[in-house]
Amino acid sequence: MKIENHALIGDQVSFQQTPNFYNGPFRTATGLADSVIVHYTAMTSLPLAVKALTTRKARGNASAHLVVGKNGEVVQLAKFNFRTWHAGDSEYNGRKGYNSYAIGIEIDNVGWLQKMSDGTYGRQELQQTYTEDEVMNLRHFNPNVHYQYWQKYTDKQVATVTAICELLKETYDIKEILGHDEIAPARKQDPGPAFDMLHLRNTVLNDRSDHLDVGKVNASLLNIRSGAGVNFEKVAQPLKRNTEVQVLEEQGGWYKVRTSIEGWVSKDFIDFSE
Repeated sequence: MKIENHALIGDQVSFQQTPNFYNGPFRTATGLADSVIVHYTAMTSLPLAVKALTTRKARGNASAHLVVGKNGEVVQLAKFNFRTWHAGDSEYNGRKGYNSYAIGIEIDNVGWLQKMSDGTYGRQELQQTYTEDEVMNLRHFNPNVHYQYWQKYTDKQVATVTAICELLKETYDIKEILGHDEIAPARKQDPGPAFDMLHLRNTVLNDRSDHLDVGKVNASLLNIRSGAGVNFEKVAQPLKRNTEVQVLEEQGGWYKVRTSIEGWVSKDFIDFSE
């Protein structure tokens, strides 16, 4: 893939202009985006998401710059030099209104799910269910988000989003890559704990300054708990060896860490780079 004239070019890339955009530059010194916001579509297919984001309604219009499908296909809805309507009421580190600063990437994913009586996972409004191998059991880093099950992202989606962010950084000097749940935590859960924002940021920006430090799990499996001690419940499946974690605080022999989820781990099983 490559970027030409503010458009993404590639074998799996198509363009479908959305009517939902701002006809004007970003509110940055260059007039171009300096940030990326990652979302999930909360819909059951790429075509449905594209239709929703390219439809003009009486109210509640939304859009984004890109939608990434499960096989790594990409639909661009607006050129990167136009602002789209994806962030809404948002703030991070004192900056408000991220539509005016960020490129929006939507990923084809339904987001949170509930366990159904037949053992599958879904939500009533989706009219579609998912099997256990399509779902992750994870706690969101935001303690006010109580959803437990999340649809998995595909490896092709993760690879495509990473490659796109690397291109955007090279082209527009992107300095921030954030989830919608980080800029609007009171009302949004996407992209949720099934998408590893920490790994994306570290891969693209090599920025390890957000919190105290970044380490890696040195055990084959490491339990992550709701508090600093073995008596606290596990909040998710154990972390695997070499999983990157951001250390938020220390208490006794425990670190509070954040990956795609947030919890406490024994500090003996975290290594730090020299």
